[in-house]
Amino acid sequence: MKIDVMYRALKCKFSTYAHLTEMLLSTAGSVLVESSPHDLFWGGGREGEGLNYLGRLLMQLRSEILGTV
Repeated sequence: MKIDVMYRALKCKFSTYAHLTEMLLSTAGSVLVESSPHDLFWGGGREGEGLNYLGRLLMQLRSEILGTV
């Protein structure tokens, strides 16, 4: 459930603020990783052992905005 809530919040945030959408789109082709050494659910962890759900959701949103999903 928290993944769905976060995705909806991100979608709202990026549809509200055009400069954030532009910034997100400028990362096209890049893998996004939440650089959190302590949050292994939302972040990537210290050595890539995290699940990086925030990065995944941002990349999903970016793909949807670009129309590549």
